[in-house]
Amino acid sequence: MNDDGQNPQFTQSFLDVIACAFGAVVLLLLILPIGEPQPKAHQPAAGQDLAALQASAAAAQARAAAAAKARQALAKAAGALDAEMDALRKGEAGRKARLAQLEAELAAKAKVNQALETRLASQTQQGQARAAARTRLQNQSFGIPVDSDYVLFVIDTSGSMRNVQSQVSQMVEQILGAYPKLQGIQVIDADGVRLAPSSSRLWFADSFAMRKQIARELRNFHHHSSSSPIRGIQEAFDKYLQKGKKTAIFVLGDDYQGRD
Repeated sequence: MNDDGQNPQFTQSFLDVIACAFGAVVLLLLILPIGEPQPKAHQPAAGQDLAALQASAAAAQARAAAAAKARQALAKAAGALDAEMDALRKGEAGRKARLAQLEAELAAKAKVNQALETRLASQTQQGQARAAARTRLQNQSFGIPVDSDYVLFVIDTSGSMRNVQSQVSQMVEQILGAYPKLQGIQVIDADGVRLAPSSSRLWFADSFAMRKQIARELRNFHHHSSSSPIRGIQEAFDKYLQKGKKTAIFVLGDDYQGRD
């Protein structure tokens, strides 16, 4: 013990323990990180980021594959369009060649047509001249202008005319042929009796069938009349001639008055 009645060994040991403890604390402070400890949840977040990156990479690869397919489809469509354009160019060239051929044929046909038109015009003029000449002749029958609207025949049907009934029928057809269109036709005998006495019409309506019927009736006419057409002509003037209507009267007979 010292003079103070304390044990010097005990005091030094105590200080050594304290110093060692303080040093241990300092070492702990140096070893351990300063601040709050990081939570372990950071590790799962890193895993999630990796999974997200992997998913993004997979999506990018899928998009790249789709883009590659789209490029292939576009290339195929472009090839089809090129082929179609080539076909159109070839078709256009063929159409142009066909058009040129048709134009050449049309020009040749136009020349032929022009020649035909010239020839037709010449023939038309010649035909018109001949028709005019025929018209001048046809517009007259036995020197009488054929401009009437109505034609009446006074025909001798006496016994002396029996042998020439067919000639009379032909003469009537010939005279009517000079009149292309009439408003009325009538036939009476030398005494003024009608060819068809039962008819109530003053005039027969003109038609091709009526003209043929008149000619047929005249060939088979059995009614007898006098030889003189005076009464028939008087009947024609009294009954059939009307003011303002052009009427032609033809008298057909042999004027036979004796046995010679």
